[in-house]
Amino acid sequence: TGFVIQLQQDRLLLSWRDLGRGNKYVRFPAVKAEFLRVQNLFRQYVERLTQVPVQPTAFTMTYVNLIRSGEGWSGFQDHGRVFPVFLWNAPAGGWLPQPKAAGWRLDFELPGGLGGLAASLAQGKMKTDGTPILRLELTANSGSAAPRDVSLEDWCDGAHDAIIHAFEELTGPEMHRDHWALQPEAS
Repeated sequence: TGFVIQLQQDRLLLSWRDLGRGNKYVRFPAVKAEFLRVQNLFRQYVERLTQVPVQPTAFTMTYVNLIRSGEGWSGFQDHGRVFPVFLWNAPAGGWLPQPKAAGWRLDFELPGGLGGLAASLAQGKMKTDGTPILRLELTANSGSAAPRDVSLEDWCDGAHDAIIHAFEELTGPEMHRDHWALQPEAS
């Protein structure tokens, strides 16, 4: 299925990766359902063992998109097509040449007191074949404390909505149409 469960001293993680073995891309409802199932099993186990209820201290959700060279871009000159908010507008006759690579990080507040959203971009290469990539990471975080007035399931839905909207607003319509087959939402 491509799911990986990690249990660390201070966190429970569920990840899904496309392992390149013909796995069907897993959509958010399936990932959320699996996380809630695993989290519930873990919570029951800990509470049965310790007689102490589990109290989450924070919630985090991350979406990573690896955009391979050839999928709408081949060099820095194409970054503006992928991420129009970061067009390189060098002055005519300017001293600086076109950058050979770029990276950035933006931080936003989530509505409704859900926490924050960090968006970051880095250039790199695939470990498997050396193909150049743009690595877009969108991370919603509840902040220093898990919201007490919002269930984990509701927080996940709000964080997912924030990540989807951030992806749509940070990436370009040409990429949406030609490479990801995203359709604009009806108003």
